[in-house]
Amino acid sequence: MEQNNSYDFEDLSDGLKERAEKFLSDRFSELYFDVDELEILVDHYIAQRRDSDAFALLEYGLKLHPNSSELLVKKAKLLLLQGDIGKASVLLDTLSVDDYEVTMLKMEALVKLNRLSEAVELAENLLKNEEDTEMCSTCLDISSIFIEQDHYDLALSYLKVGKQYCSNNIELLSELAFCLEKVGDVDKAIDVYNDIIDIDPYYADAWFNLAQVFLGQNRYRQALHAYEMCLTIDDSDSLVWLQKGHAHFSLDEFHEAIECYEHCLKDTKDNWQLYLFLAECYDKLGDCDMAIRYNRKVLEAQPSNYDALIALGCCLMEKKQLDEAQDLLSAAVKLRPQASEAWFNMGEVLNFKNQPADAVSYYMRAIELDPKNIDAMIALATTYIDEDKPSEALPVLLRVKAMEPETPRLYLLLAVVYYGLNDSENLLDCLGKMVTSGTEDINIFLNVCPELSEVVKNYIERKK
Repeated sequence: MEQNNSYDFEDLSDGLKERAEKFLSDRFSELYFDVDELEILVDHYIAQRRDSDAFALLEYGLKLHPNSSELLVKKAKLLLLQGDIGKASVLLDTLSVDDYEVTMLKMEALVKLNRLSEAVELAENLLKNEEDTEMCSTCLDISSIFIEQDHYDLALSYLKVGKQYCSNNIELLSELAFCLEKVGDVDKAIDVYNDIIDIDPYYADAWFNLAQVFLGQNRYRQALHAYEMCLTIDDSDSLVWLQKGHAHFSLDEFHEAIECYEHCLKDTKDNWQLYLFLAECYDKLGDCDMAIRYNRKVLEAQPSNYDALIALGCCLMEKKQLDEAQDLLSAAVKLRPQASEAWFNMGEVLNFKNQPADAVSYYMRAIELDPKNIDAMIALATTYIDEDKPSEALPVLLRVKAMEPETPRLYLLLAVVYYGLNDSENLLDCLGKMVTSGTEDINIFLNVCPELSEVVKNYIERKK
């Protein structure tokens, strides 16, 4: 969760800004700014990511007001922001240890220097002298420093202290839930998000964060309920519609996912990522024409989009538009030469084009890149069988059997191979596995080798 650095510029008048810009354009101009004006301007330029201009104003301001602790604090803050931790620390050591903001900046510097025990000591001393009414905000400030540097365990310890003083503070509870997520205590994070919702049932952020936790836990139904609550509060939030679409997709509810993604398109026209999601949904529904349409839209915006090249190539392969499919899949191979999937699909299109020798080389490269690519192994073995090369198919299929013995059609292919090798013992073993599997494999095999019908019939009789 990003920390919210907000600046209040209500006092930044046009006249003040004009004077500042005049100074920045002509550093020799002698303009006067009081301390309050300089603080406003420095914050403004930091917010505008014009750090060098902010620094120039600070240096000039310190010439005008050399003893201004406010400007020195701003300088220390800017040095920390720029990553100059050493200079910031030296400067902070010259400032009052009793100043709250100075203490916070010192703590920030120590954490960035990974001097955590000293930062914790500062935090503990600060809390010892803090009024009960200020404990909540102080614990929030301390925790934000640790969160910024990913020290979530330390942040949690101070958020838990703060909760003792303000158990209904939504900001503190939100940070607490976030840190619990980060340390992997998901169930407690869910409890805290529910606590926030109990306090304010219309707090959309809590519903959304709760949904995201459920989504990450593959608890899609619960995620959908939380997303729907978000949309009840505000049905114009495109991010919620997008995430809701992802939850539907994970549940194979592709029509519902399409509805969510199309809703997002109303707010963001020509979004190639949404086109990619829609294409995948239509592909899952078997609607090749719509999948082709949206994948083409992706490639119009992103000609080198690997996922769209693969998806469109596979769709066109299914539509027997093999030349364009080959061009797309070849582009995918060139784009990601280490992607096993790309080589496998290139092998598939070459097989469709009756180029088995070339297909074999692509399948072999796919397996070389990913030794666990079962699809490529099955395709390679099938190609060998089609080319009447059972002795070459056998070691490939045995490798599949050792890795994934429940691979569909595995024993069908092994039976065909053993039949071709006249290995009756292993053939009978495969026939037995097909008979007991309850699949259609045995019928497919007998269509290929009808002369073995009597052998299978006798096998079944013996098993009764």
